[in-house]
Amino acid sequence: MRSSVSSRCAVLLLAGVAAAVIPPRGADSARSKRNARWRYIVIHHSATRQGNARLMDKYHKNTKRMANGLAYHFVINNGTAGRRDGEVEVGRRWEEQLAGGHVRQKWLNESGIGICLVGNFNRTSPTRAQMKSLEKLVNRLCSTYGIPPGCVKGHKDFDGERTVCPGKNFPMAEFRRQIGKQS
Repeated sequence: MRSSVSSRCAVLLLAGVAAAVIPPRGADSARSKRNARWRYIVIHHSATRQGNARLMDKYHKNTKRMANGLAYHFVINNGTAGRRDGEVEVGRRWEEQLAGGHVRQKWLNESGIGICLVGNFNRTSPTRAQMKSLEKLVNRLCSTYGIPPGCVKGHKDFDGERTVCPGKNFPMAEFRRQIGKQS
């Protein structure tokens, strides 16, 4: 059986995000036109001290019984579970342009790109490397898909989502100020 976080799934250091993951803005392809559905970016935390996309995929498949495994499109690591701090993993849902499984509401899974940072941000804060990677990834996604900064939100910021995710220590106000600035 094929894993949702396959060997084809790129582990990225942000220098390669633009070329390896995201088609260029205005690319005249069926895939780019199909991606016009992406209207939101939803930021999550794993609510765990450690992890990576493979471990989350296993949990989502085996415990949550999610057929497509990993609920998120991207995972940004914190330097645990064999991954580098700030390293971005691309999930099968992004590779195959599948709806996410990262929120309760179907419409938001279908129109929202799910990004999960490993860590419990009710207890700690994201690392600098995670925030730098998140900023680069979000800026590229916003630019490529025409997502306005106001549509980049924490999981808890959507009506109908009963959660504290991405945690009380996630610096959302500061992060929103950084979106769109040159890195």
